[in-house]
Amino acid sequence: MKEIRLELRDGIWHAEMLVDGKPDMEIVELYNTHIIATPYFLPTTFDQVAQELSIRQPHVKITQSSETALTSLPPRLRSSYDTEDLTRH
Repeated sequence: MKEIRLELRDGIWHAEMLVDGKPDMEIVELYNTHIIATPYFLPTTFDQVAQELSIRQPHVKITQSSETALTSLPPRLRSSYDTEDLTRH
């Protein structure tokens, strides 16, 4: 199963391209990596990015890195959330 795992790094959403939980080798062959910066950045939310990507790739599962889920929240809110609750499936 193909998956795009979104992660927020330095205010820019990055897409980790996976197949069955491992790097997508077709993407690696093209770009020498399986993690690609998207054109989306803050204040664009995970839901907005996921919606845009799902329009272009409806057959791909889109999830959010659990680490990103916490770090993308304002610091005052981070402690009130459990990382597992923020993982999208």
